[in-house]
Amino acid sequence: MAASDVIMGKAGPNALFEAVVLDKPFVATTYFPGQEKGNLKFIERHGLGRVALKFEQQCEAIRVLSEMGKTGDGLTAKVREYREWNCAANEMVPGVVDELLRGLAR
Repeated sequence: MAASDVIMGKAGPNALFEAVVLDKPFVATTYFPGQEKGNLKFIERHGLGRVALKFEQQCEAIRVLSEMGKTGDGLTAKVREYREWNCAANEMVPGVVDELLRGLAR
């Protein structure tokens, strides 16, 4: 995965977030209904890649992402932006938990 420019696969959380950690756009090609359908919207909402469930969409996604990479138009910028936001949010969790526990102790 680290050697690739784009990661394609099932919209499972492990593959998706490995792509995020590696600053790679993710192309979701399939998903488990019910269990992973929300991941499709998550990918689109956060600009982490493309949802391309049909062959023609997959070809187009690769073409578009390839062109973005050639022109420097942020092939990984949105993915990196999300990763940095997520890391910063995770760093705040211990403080929020401490504050909640103090509130419960009153």
